Amino acid sequence: MDHALKTLLGCLAAFGLLVLLPRLGAGEGLTLFVFIVAMFLCHLLLAVGHDHHEDK
Repeated sequence: MDHALKTLLGCLAAFGLLVLLPRLGAGEGLTLFVFIVAMFLCHLLLAVGHDHHEDK
């Protein structure tokens, strides 16, 4: 799968969960904060992994 498509799907899924969590009653306080921090860390790990592609 193309990297741009994977990135788009990952971002849309994270944004969708961010919108959906409050509707499920888990979108306030510590739960929302932990989710936002986890998404931030996932993005950092994704950025670190970018430089390790091998040319084929």
